Amino acid sequence: MNRKMIFKGMVARLGIRPSPIALTYEITWQCNLTCSYCDRHTPMRNEMKREEIFKALGEFYDLGMQRVALDGGDPLTHPHVDEIVDWLRLRQVTVALNTNGKLVPRKIETIRKVSRVKISLDGPRENHDAMRGAGSFDKAVEGAKTAHDAGVPVEFTCTLGAHNVGTIDALMSLAEELQIPVVFQPAMNSLFLDTQRDGSRWQLDVDSIRAAFAKIERIKRGSSMVGNGWASLRHFRNFPEETPPARRAGYWQPWTPKAFCSPAAG
Repeated sequence: MNRKMIFKGMVARLGIRPSPIALTYEITWQCNLTCSYCDRHTPMRNEMKREEIFKALGEFYDLGMQRVALDGGDPLTHPHVDEIVDWLRLRQVTVALNTNGKLVPRKIETIRKVSRVKISLDGPRENHDAMRGAGSFDKAVEGAKTAHDAGVPVEFTCTLGAHNVGTIDALMSLAEELQIPVVFQPAMNSLFLDTQRDGSRWQLDVDSIRAAFAKIERIKRGSSMVGNGWASLRHFRNFPEETPPARRAGYWQPWTPKAFCSPAAG
């Protein structure tokens, strides 16, 4: 990373002039699964073309971007994902990637270049496949093992809802077996804003969310396989009331400026 980027990062962290140090970039809404509680299944009508993507990334880079999390949809379905990762790494931008794991073995050469792979896993096979489709559990685990064996840090991301809140112990047993930590987050109906779909039937009530995360706190005290940081878990003690924001469950931190970019153009 060049001195200019380091300087911009220091200025942003000190609160003098904001810069998008960390960017979450949904490069497409295309996905090769159709998870019941998610609306990121098919590309948006006006998704950015290749040239527009690199123009946007270049502008973020000039503003001080140091880290990017590629998201979707599933970013591995994007036809230019290999080139995007190469472009970012050439500029010493740290790249993380969120995926369902299905394409990880096929894209392993690109996966080797990222700093971390986050793979969605909603519990044991029965629960996971019920929400994401038959065979998706095995593909997720295969993808996690492939990345892990290639030396790439891996995390599972578990979306807790009515469909799987009773499987936390089983999922943690799998995490211990594979030695891959799990980051938990609640299913939220906000994914379906401005759509005709309703995800409220998978969303837990407030008391159930707090109880589930209290249990995760207890597990974390005896296991390193809970990937949520303590700031994240403290946040869920009073969820959805506002608390100091967390680092590892998708919340913005004032001292680490972050930006979000959707795949839509214009």
